[in-house]
Amino acid sequence: MTLSKWSCSRAPRSAVTDCTRVLLLSSLVVLCAVAEKQAVAADHGAPDWMHAVASKLQPRYDEETEAVLLYSDTSVTVVSKDKIRTHVRDVYRILRPEGRGRGNVFVYTHDRKKVTFMRAWCIPAHGQDYEVTDKEAAEQSPLATAAGLFSDARRKTMKIPASDPGSVVGYEYETEEQPFFLQDTWEFQGFDPVLEAHYRLELPQDWEFKASWMNQPAIDPARSAGNVWEWRVNDITAIRRENQMPPLAGVAARMVISYLPPGGAADHSAFTSWNDIGQWYRGLVG
Repeated sequence: MTLSKWSCSRAPRSAVTDCTRVLLLSSLVVLCAVAEKQAVAADHGAPDWMHAVASKLQPRYDEETEAVLLYSDTSVTVVSKDKIRTHVRDVYRILRPEGRGRGNVFVYTHDRKKVTFMRAWCIPAHGQDYEVTDKEAAEQSPLATAAGLFSDARRKTMKIPASDPGSVVGYEYETEEQPFFLQDTWEFQGFDPVLEAHYRLELPQDWEFKASWMNQPAIDPARSAGNVWEWRVNDITAIRRENQMPPLAGVAARMVISYLPPGGAADHSAFTSWNDIGQWYRGLVG
């Protein structure tokens, strides 16, 4: 009886060896493909800084707490009077189903302010990380004002998947702005408790700043090399929502900071008093 050259069960020893080699090579190809897929998934997982934040112990919160802001970092670089760059990182742990909204990221822009990059991640309670890239962000424009008019304001949005209780969601983005005035507000208290928040300011040489604090005792900044300053707060309690409560801006702790060029701003874009604001407004309507 003649054996088929494609038969493994009745082939001579050399044919069996060849067939075994084919099976081994096929297995290796599959293993390599799986390893490569896992490596790609690891490359696109949440960054190390976010995993470090997620691994820290956190206090226990009551059943009304929807989420906790584990870490917030705002880094402002004043390049010149006409250019300010801001980098933001936020990381939340979602505690209740009502906290899923923390997985929706919104950045508001206009014709003098643009988003240079934006990305987000989720570290679920179980399973692999999720990543959302800038390509998956959506931009909504225009937005109608309360008066029914349209403005140049736009909103760049990003939705983080698996934003469920037990998950940690985080994002970072950077904006570049040609400011109307040289001032910023660090709003570090809201409806979620805050474990750790930073505000870092880098000014050009010979520039100064003036910080004013609302609903919070003044905090002295730490200074780094050059004209770089940093403020830090920890364990900020959440503001509880109440019926007919005052606006959040009236009760929340925050810092208002003005950037002061050498000799002041000839165009009144730097504010240190109400008179400065009046001069700035007069320049707009005059």
